[in-house]
Amino acid sequence: MAKIRSFLFPCPRQRDATAIVFSLFGICCGWVAAAAPEVSSLFPSGGQRGTTTSVQLHAPGAAPDRIWCSQAKLKAALSTEPGRMTVTIPSNADFGVYELRFINQEGVSALRRFVVGDLPEINETEPNDLWNKPQKIPYPSIVVNGQHQSTGDADSFSLTLRRGQTVVAALMANRILGGLQDAVLQILGPEGFIIAQNEDDWGADPQLVFTALEDGTYVVRTWAFPQKRKTDINLVGDPRMVYRLTLTTGSFVDHVVPLAIQAGVARKVELRGWNLEDKSEDLDPPLSSVGQRFSWPSHHSANRVPASVLVMPHPTRIEHEPNSLQQSQTVELPLSITGHIDSPRDVDAFRFAAKQGQRLRFEVIARAVGSQMDPVIRIHDSAGVLIKEVDDEGPVLADLDTEFVIPSDGDYRVAVADRFQHHGARYVYLLNITDAVPDYTLSVGSDVFVLTSDKELEIPVTVSRTVGFAEVIEVRAVGLPEGVVVSVAQSEPTGDSSKGVKLTLTLKNAIPNSVPFEIIGKSQCVGTTLVHPAQAPLQTLEASTSKLWLTTLPLVVKQ
Repeated sequence: MAKIRSFLFPCPRQRDATAIVFSLFGICCGWVAAAAPEVSSLFPSGGQRGTTTSVQLHAPGAAPDRIWCSQAKLKAALSTEPGRMTVTIPSNADFGVYELRFINQEGVSALRRFVVGDLPEINETEPNDLWNKPQKIPYPSIVVNGQHQSTGDADSFSLTLRRGQTVVAALMANRILGGLQDAVLQILGPEGFIIAQNEDDWGADPQLVFTALEDGTYVVRTWAFPQKRKTDINLVGDPRMVYRLTLTTGSFVDHVVPLAIQAGVARKVELRGWNLEDKSEDLDPPLSSVGQRFSWPSHHSANRVPASVLVMPHPTRIEHEPNSLQQSQTVELPLSITGHIDSPRDVDAFRFAAKQGQRLRFEVIARAVGSQMDPVIRIHDSAGVLIKEVDDEGPVLADLDTEFVIPSDGDYRVAVADRFQHHGARYVYLLNITDAVPDYTLSVGSDVFVLTSDKELEIPVTVSRTVGFAEVIEVRAVGLPEGVVVSVAQSEPTGDSSKGVKLTLTLKNAIPNSVPFEIIGKSQCVGTTLVHPAQAPLQTLEASTSKLWLTTLPLVVKQ
């Protein structure tokens, strides 16, 4: 099975056919080198189902003339007013993250994200810098679209709480939207004193949960520091520093237990979070969801993104206490087990049987699903002797993925803990223990390419082989527009091509176009066909995509 990494909150059912909102290019009398659109942020960067939203584009360079969207339900069209678009969100649109690209005759923009929710939405209104002159929030549950727009900008919002009410304040900026800021959230009490503050929760994005100790008006404030620290400590601002601030006294799901379920097996999942009335839901993901993140319609609409689980081909379980190193919980492999570091110095240990020479893969997913945990794993033999310890390489790469070859037949134990011995309600993790099987991945350096009729386009494709994968891999481009010619490249088990190949594209006719395409690898391994798309890093986003983009630019002699 392909490597399962941190989830990127894809649009629900994103594997459906995508929609392209554009007309065919017209043939111009001549072509002069220009520039593709540059759209670095959207404001607001989301909207409520059943509404139409006017969105400002931060597009300092060439203007777009058409829009592509990852789902047909979302209708995005450029406005007659320069630098704006109109987004129409039907009432039956899926919750979650949609992807947009902006197109002109010279190419496409970097991918931008637009979030669809079900709460009422407002835009922040300046001036709201002062805590004692905040913008009033009209509803108990709402999404505020804002910008850390200029140096020294601090946005303040007031809401009325009753004693015992719990409010969740969750800010989305860097992680999903690619905002440039490292934001801060703060709650001030009725007398103006700071009673809660958070800088980092979901990566660089903050979140606060606060229960009011008295009736009164409370103020939620946010400001931004630069992602890369500087010598000064000024608050920063930039029109590209957009955010979505969810404020709710209603239900908010933080995570579900278990974090993974087996495909084709109906399962009740427990919802964990705040202000929850219904604390469980029944799921039955299809077999086609294996290896993907499965989300479902839910009435818990205040969540920043839809609740979801990973879908596995093998059994999944939940840890049970006591399961210390001395009283390890016995499990059978392969397995995905959801655990929780919920008490001081808690260590969860699992005992399994393995054979000499068996190569196992141990993966711990925590930060990628919003957990506060910094996981570490330790593998012990049957006598309790530590034979391997695995930690991450820093706070950004906190989750773990490692392989281990069993030295001799016997029982082994793997222990999971927090690196700093922290614990709490949100210190959850998913431990996957599977056989490490031969496989491969493909990657390219960019998600956007331009092909002209006077020059071939070479796309280097990096091939990464794991666990001794030694099969031929056919690499081809699919979904290319008419008139583009490309041959199939072949990665051999040895030699230079084992680590990378080049696809050479040529334009054979004068039809301008701009379309999504994919680079696909296909190989036979032990009677199984392994098909993997090449992944490309996304600009400003800590994510990758297999939906690449090609613009063809025929050169036309000027009349």
